[in-house]
Amino acid sequence: MCLPYTQSGWQVSPAPSINQQCIRTSNDGVLVVVSPWCTSDVTPAPSGSTNRRVRTPRCKQRQAGAVVFKHFTSNEQNNPNTPNKLEQMIRPNTPSIQTVCCARLVPANSAANRTTGAQSQNGWIVAAGSFPVLCSTDETVIVDTAEGALRGRILPTFTGRSFYGFQGVPYAQPPIGSLRFKSVEVFFQGIAYNLGGSEAPQPPASWEGVRDALMEEGACSQPGQSNEDCLYLNVYTPQLPNETNNSPLSVMVWIHGGLFTIGSSTVAFYGPDYLVEAGVILVSFTYRLGSLGYLHVDGTDVSPNVQLKDQVAALRWVQRNIAQFGGDPDNVTLFGQSSGGVCVTYHVLSPLSSGLFQRAIAQSGSAINPWALSTDPNERAFRLGQSLGYNGTDRQELVDFLRSLPVGDIIDHQSQIITEEESVREIVVLFVPSIESEVVDGEEVFLPDHPYTMLQQGEFNNVPLITGANSRETKRMTVYLRLCPFLTDVTDESGWEVVANDMERFVPIELPVQRHSEDSLAITAQIEELYFGNDMDLHDLLVDYINVESDIKFVRGCHRLSLKVQAHSSQPVYVYQYFYNGTLNLDSLPGTGIMTTGRHRIMNPNYDGIPLEWKPLSESDHYYLKIDTHLELLTDMEQERMSLWESIYTNYGNMW
Repeated sequence: MCLPYTQSGWQVSPAPSINQQCIRTSNDGVLVVVSPWCTSDVTPAPSGSTNRRVRTPRCKQRQAGAVVFKHFTSNEQNNPNTPNKLEQMIRPNTPSIQTVCCARLVPANSAANRTTGAQSQNGWIVAAGSFPVLCSTDETVIVDTAEGALRGRILPTFTGRSFYGFQGVPYAQPPIGSLRFKSVEVFFQGIAYNLGGSEAPQPPASWEGVRDALMEEGACSQPGQSNEDCLYLNVYTPQLPNETNNSPLSVMVWIHGGLFTIGSSTVAFYGPDYLVEAGVILVSFTYRLGSLGYLHVDGTDVSPNVQLKDQVAALRWVQRNIAQFGGDPDNVTLFGQSSGGVCVTYHVLSPLSSGLFQRAIAQSGSAINPWALSTDPNERAFRLGQSLGYNGTDRQELVDFLRSLPVGDIIDHQSQIITEEESVREIVVLFVPSIESEVVDGEEVFLPDHPYTMLQQGEFNNVPLITGANSRETKRMTVYLRLCPFLTDVTDESGWEVVANDMERFVPIELPVQRHSEDSLAITAQIEELYFGNDMDLHDLLVDYINVESDIKFVRGCHRLSLKVQAHSSQPVYVYQYFYNGTLNLDSLPGTGIMTTGRHRIMNPNYDGIPLEWKPLSESDHYYLKIDTHLELLTDMEQERMSLWESIYTNYGNMW
């Protein structure tokens, strides 16, 4: 229940704005103050108790949050075993969702008083600090879905506005045991789609009564985490049907990134605040990762590309149920970043995704990036099996062997089988999408042909597309994630000797040229001349290195895909470049402690209000929006560098 603070029986000073803050109470005495600032003075005055004034601490960052108080009953005051009710609100084993200020009164003789900084006041302990708590209330709401009723809750945005959250909603049965490496059976518009044979995971089982959807489920198996029961989604909506006569809302479905191998949809990183405040429903979800998502062994019961087919299952769930959450199933935008952006472009290509979304936004990801397709998945599968102890040659036997192992063993070994040549080329993940040349009986195909071929022939879903990349895209991976250890110290000249002695590392591995061949050396010379020139300063060389890596891994793929889609689509294609031109730090980049002004710039590029028309690509004008301190509409992004790659792929790649 939510009451204005003047009616709550608790006194708050300074008096908050009623539009921004209310007091939420519950039967167990927990009080939650949804506040735009993480500080307040509170005097608890429940009936029959003595007033005690409690000052909460001021957070180091003035960040929106909640102030949580627990008032113990008189019986609890004298009980040394009184549980710490506040700790029951803190979800264990989950990342911090947002910093909140908390204070609580506990009996001085209680075991709960052993808190750093606690101070005794008249036989009570005031324990205060910051905790990883999701600001929530005791107000819940129930929504009926095709599978059964779900109980969600009312949550506040960072400005204190309320929205509805439903977390941990199953969109398929767990792909565990014999269902490992198999895809998902789902139902869509009354038609059964069997994506993996009779033993494939079934749609989420219906349940009786009301299922709690109050907490996020864990991420899928990845380094440091073993969890195969992970096919769950979250829905965040600013309105539900029948509240008013409002029209159905636009829906955005988020695919998280992480090199196909790590990551999750947690609100710790991908919160819904901005979107729900803009009147948009956000759906996020988890999906199988690494070899569990991309093992491909022809001639077996393995379903290729189950990561992408998990995503299809989630999109079909949206079509089936989103109207019950106030959303419009005919107004769905699919968006994602990095490998999530790659997945978005694969859905644009795939016939299996037709009709499941109406718009697409691919951020720093393209299906034609050189790291986004495996051309020999069978060899990689056997390499994984051999590292785990399988020495046979039978394909189904290999699959059965891998199914028999603890999932943690598979995850631990999938990154240990990278060859020296792959390491030199900075191929850090092996299990990625692949072409489905052989099909299991009764299974639908996600990727029937090479992405180049499908783009060239115009075989893709005709939807509006936004795509683009950041300048110096690989800077974070190169320097801060230490994927290139020899470059972590820009003052170390020996690191540059490694690069200078092997410039062939920049020849894209997908090109059909042999290492040290005449063609390979010719390509190397062109790259070296354009990107490095006569630079000798170590700082300049690092920037040169980041530029060439960014173009190879991200920018060129986004650029080329946009041109091919524009050539064959009747829908508009918009291109952007988020520009970064600062010193070697990440303070103003997305996802790395970005400041409020930078965040605002990303969510609303036209933040300064100056009118600017973002024009789509045309055959004659390759427009792109440069997002910098000011917006500019330019043409021919990185023209000289993109022209070089166009020439290389045309002359040596036999592509287009």
